[in-house]
Amino acid sequence: MSPIIGPDVVFVARRRWGREFLATAQPPVGSQYWYDLEGKYLADGPDGVRYVHHAALNCWEVLPRVGEPPAADADAEPKIPLPPNMESHRPALLALRGLSRDQQRDAVNVIWQSRYDYHGFGFEDMERAVLAVIRRRIMWCAYCDTPGWRAGAKVIAGSRRPACDRCLQRCSRCQRCNAYLWPGREVIFTAGPLDPRQIGPLCVPCCELDYEMCHVCRRWYPRAEHHDMAHRCQCVARHPQFRFRLHGGGWVGSDTRFAVTQPAGRIGDPGLEEIHRLMLNVHGSTIAQMVYLVDSEWQLRDGNYSKRLARAVYKQYLVKMEPDVLARVGAIAKEHAGASTAWYLEFTRDLNGPVTAYANPKSCWWGGFSRSRCTMKENGGLGLRSYDSMEVATDRPNGRVWILPIDARMNVTEDVEGASGFALFNGYGRLQGYAPARIIAQMCEMTYRKVSILAGDNHILYVNQQQGYLVSDPATCDAVSEWYPRFQRWREEEHVAR
Repeated sequence: MSPIIGPDVVFVARRRWGREFLATAQPPVGSQYWYDLEGKYLADGPDGVRYVHHAALNCWEVLPRVGEPPAADADAEPKIPLPPNMESHRPALLALRGLSRDQQRDAVNVIWQSRYDYHGFGFEDMERAVLAVIRRRIMWCAYCDTPGWRAGAKVIAGSRRPACDRCLQRCSRCQRCNAYLWPGREVIFTAGPLDPRQIGPLCVPCCELDYEMCHVCRRWYPRAEHHDMAHRCQCVARHPQFRFRLHGGGWVGSDTRFAVTQPAGRIGDPGLEEIHRLMLNVHGSTIAQMVYLVDSEWQLRDGNYSKRLARAVYKQYLVKMEPDVLARVGAIAKEHAGASTAWYLEFTRDLNGPVTAYANPKSCWWGGFSRSRCTMKENGGLGLRSYDSMEVATDRPNGRVWILPIDARMNVTEDVEGASGFALFNGYGRLQGYAPARIIAQMCEMTYRKVSILAGDNHILYVNQQQGYLVSDPATCDAVSEWYPRFQRWREEEHVAR
């Protein structure tokens, strides 16, 4: 580079890739400085000469006068400017002019794949080179990552980037909005179990306008009016009708009201309510709930009811019950343990009713954990509801508990008649605590114990405090303290509608 003497001295500068140009150290006094849309720093001199700044060389390139075309050989074709790192591909890029649109796309893809052999160019260099040669803008397919033409490009539903022509040819079209649907992501299903009409293909947003998917059984159902999302799941149990064994022989069918009488020796509900009121006044509502969590049998091998209640309160809350309170609890329990208790019960696998029909108006199974009901219906679970009498309406229970039948390998089964045991959890009303476990154990001539039910994901099966009751033979109850439900029919798939 020539030495710089002053702002008016013009010299020859050379860029790193070999291009020479006339340059000056500083534009003349009175020049107008500005930036163009590409971010270049320009200056228009008072004599009509334009200058562009080169920061790497710390000089200003002298451009032709404003309005004056650059000098060129009249017989030679103007040289197309390319990015420096694309010069080695100039012959291949110039050959694009004589090809068809599809052939140009394939040739551009070949040049793009060669970047692994000729390092040094990327997306922007490729786009600028193709635009300079054939005046077409390219884009990159969101699915096959190959070049395509930006003009007329379409976006596949579920993606924000356009796709090439070949990927679009593999897609189906939504019947409602005509959007492109990638294979395997379209929604196609039958209108109903007895209606073989095929609905679809539809995109998910269009399908959700009139239908809703059950997120466990992966079936689409028409949207019900005047219900929130949790109420609309209408998937049903595979075997809604079943029989449950009764104490002393016999069976009771599903959705059939029946009566069970517990023998004397157990503290009845009036006695438990009286003890609960006593504990509520002395220790508060939290500790008072322990009344229903201790087995209401008056006398067991580990002590009478009052002693077992005192041990449970101390173990859970480190609170010692006063002797006079223990004496009053024992007197109430002994007084009410001499009478038998009558229960009016009903089994069901219909879990699609309103939340008020299951004894807990604020149940999370009809809210954020509604998938638990789908898991129960898909795997043979059932509910047990209690009533004040045989004449009370079905949707007016005073208690309920969920039950999962278990086979000999401790797996969940749909076979209620042949089940080797039952897991009970989420009891409310009269069927909270040990009460439902005692009833089922009496009906099936089994025993019971309190266990931890560890279902893993709460959205698959939500169990209150991960606590429940196992009803089975004595050997199984002695061996099991934690139970992990292994569902035979549950599986998690990504947007598979059937």
